[in-house]
Amino acid sequence: MAEKLSGITRFLIRFRYVWVILLFIVIAGFVDPNSFLARYRLTKRNNQLRAEIQQCDSQYAEAERELRALQNDPRAVERVARVHLFMKSADEDVYVVEQRDTVAEEAPTEE
Repeated sequence: MAEKLSGITRFLIRFRYVWVILLFIVIAGFVDPNSFLARYRLTKRNNQLRAEIQQCDSQYAEAERELRALQNDPRAVERVARVHLFMKSADEDVYVVEQRDTVAEEAPTEE
């Protein structure tokens, strides 16, 4: 038994630089709060948030453009009233066409 322990000890000592490098890679790569894995997750989340900010900016610009049009153009007010509020003039009818989702409305089969 003592021979096996001394053999293992000699093996560990012989390759001590490799073990130290492997230990550093494990700690720096996975265990440390500032590890490569944590940095990858933060970078990925940062990119998602940047895309979300860009989407919000484009929505804001669109809403601002629509608001300016509503303030300056009476035809835009009429268009919004017709499209979003389903208003109509006295001599016309309004029909609302809705598409149904066929997957959600399929009847459940009885077994």
